[in-house]
Amino acid sequence: MLGKNVGRYFRLLALFCALGQGQPLYADEALVEDFSQDAQDKLPKNWKSKGKKPEDDYKIQSENGNLYLHADSKSKDVWLGIDAEKLNGGKGIRPKEFPFITWRWRVHTLPEGADEKIKAKQDSAASVYVIFPGLPPPKTVKYVWSAGQPEGTTLPSPYTSRTQMVVLRSGKAKLGEWITEKVNYYEDYKKLFKEEPGKVRGVSILSDSDATKSRSVADYDDIKFSTP
Repeated sequence: MLGKNVGRYFRLLALFCALGQGQPLYADEALVEDFSQDAQDKLPKNWKSKGKKPEDDYKIQSENGNLYLHADSKSKDVWLGIDAEKLNGGKGIRPKEFPFITWRWRVHTLPEGADEKIKAKQDSAASVYVIFPGLPPPKTVKYVWSAGQPEGTTLPSPYTSRTQMVVLRSGKAKLGEWITEKVNYYEDYKKLFKEEPGKVRGVSILSDSDATKSRSVADYDDIKFSTP
């Protein structure tokens, strides 16, 4: 009995050490972000921004003791991104090893009149990008919660065919609810680009509303890569 208790103690100790070092908890997962180490009402510290005044659009919020990222875009498009080379203990993310990406999101407000197919209306309430190596712009698979495009739709960005979009959620159904997504981005990339992907370069988040001059409000949490 004592031996079992000692074993449990050391397993717990190893778990807490992994948490403190930001390492994946299990061999079959590579954590991107759960925002648990960030400060409320601030930008997430491990993410870089592209766009003006990102602190106006993104803030860490708390709900029942859980920290998450809150996005509130008012006629703007501001990206947040994280370098995937630093993930998985600094080994990066190889799609064959971790072909799935999982996250939770919750949409509150859809951009009015948005349509991802049309450049002049291309806003999304929430989107998660998986970015791959390549000359600018890099090839990217973008998963969106759309205001109007049907679920299951795949289409190129009206700005560049090097970004391929996949509509996971659409419209007002389940607004205000946390939804967990798990997608095989590796297979999606091969299907959309007709080639094998390189290592993942980064992950980005975007809730935008600049094209429609409206508003997008959404939340994000618990982003991770995983094995089959």
